[in-house]
Amino acid sequence: RSRIFKQMENGVYARMAILKDALEKKGFEFEER
Repeated sequence: RSRIFKQMENGVYARMAILKDALEKKGFEFEER
C-alpha cells in the first residue's frame, strides 16, 4: 500500500512541477511580448 501511495504522490508532485514550469514559461512569453 505505502509503495503505491508514494508513487501516486510522486506523480502528483511531478505533474504540479511540470504545470508550474509550463505556466511560468507562458507567463514569461506573454511578458516579453
